[in-house]
Amino acid sequence: MNFILIAMNVFITTAVTAVLWILLNQIFSKNFSNAATLTSATGLTYNVSAVVGCLILPLILDKTKRYRPLIFSTYSIAFIFSLLFMTTLLFKLTYLIFPSVFVFGACLYGQRVMMYDLVIEVTYPFPEGTSIGLIVSLSYLFASCFIPLLSWLIDSFNILFAIIVIETLLLFGLFPLFFISIKLLRNEAEKTNDLANNEQQFDEIEI
Repeated sequence: MNFILIAMNVFITTAVTAVLWILLNQIFSKNFSNAATLTSATGLTYNVSAVVGCLILPLILDKTKRYRPLIFSTYSIAFIFSLLFMTTLLFKLTYLIFPSVFVFGACLYGQRVMMYDLVIEVTYPFPEGTSIGLIVSLSYLFASCFIPLLSWLIDSFNILFAIIVIETLLLFGLFPLFFISIKLLRNEAEKTNDLANNEQQFDEIEI
């Protein structure tokens, strides 16, 4: 059950991040005259934000092991800044595009890496590579189905319809986080192994 709940959240974050990455030019071309320049600058900002988020947030998680508050807070902040980013698109507030997309990208990419780590924890002793491979492949399959829909909405109607779909999807992705049971099975197993090794070393010293 935990795996399914985590997968639901990861599917949504992957779909949303992929949509913005792939359809950025299409999104800007609808509302901005300097779409090419904005696409390049925003794409670079988005890329840098992913690097920052994927490095810093998992590092904090490794130090604290506080999965629930970190996952909730980063996802909530990403949702808030996604609303801000979509508002900048609707009202053409160019000066807010870069800070909003940076915070959104850093939080959502970082949160997704933490979810991958949580998958390993809750599915232990299931093979780590298989767990991650399964959830990543399925999430990108979901994203591949979602991207053409958003592209069609932007072309056939306007950006508002695409924004409503994206924000609804992000809001829906928040609900599984309430029901995930944080069981650090891998962490507990490592502590048990460390304790057993220490006891063995102590026994050897006594002998």
